[in-house]
Amino acid sequence: MENFEGLQHEPESEFSSIKDEILDMAKRDQEVRVRAGEISDENERFENGKQMDEIDHSNTARMKEIIEEHGWPTISKVGEQASTNAWLLVQHADADPEFQAHVLEMLKQHMEEGEVSPFTVAMLTDRVAVNFGKPQVFGTQWWPGESGEGEMRPTENMDTLDERRAQYGLSPMTEYAKRMRANWDNEIKKWGKEKE
Repeated sequence: MENFEGLQHEPESEFSSIKDEILDMAKRDQEVRVRAGEISDENERFENGKQMDEIDHSNTARMKEIIEEHGWPTISKVGEQASTNAWLLVQHADADPEFQAHVLEMLKQHMEEGEVSPFTVAMLTDRVAVNFGKPQVFGTQWWPGESGEGEMRPTENMDTLDERRAQYGLSPMTEYAKRMRANWDNEIKKWGKEKE
């Protein structure tokens, strides 16, 4: 994941409970995903995957309610960390790509106002493209690939990829690719040990 740091904004007091709720949902989101990376037993991985789906479904439903009632949780409303965490919850709402696409349009508008971090727009742009079977724009979405070593999903206009990434605060693809391949390599090693 890219760097979340940036200008820090204090949230508006009327949104403090929403801020806390988003932070709690994001904590559960990350706990189940960290656990997935630590489990080697196949049955435990299956059960954890079911729990992850349940958490994502619950978080998606709640994010829809929050947006309907309060609009997007912008930086000025809930602070930068909670606003970024709200994006993370939508990023993981893969069971509802239409909702992701709807949020993406909101984020684009708020980015122009300085109310969301640009990298969240880039990441969700790619997630929506992949979920609708289209080439991504910023090269953020990867998969194991046929080799299992990690491959970038189809991406448009590779010649200008780093220029686009830089405009949205993303690292150069050579650096990002190293991190992504290291992640896949760790997964392969862990599964290899389990099957020995």
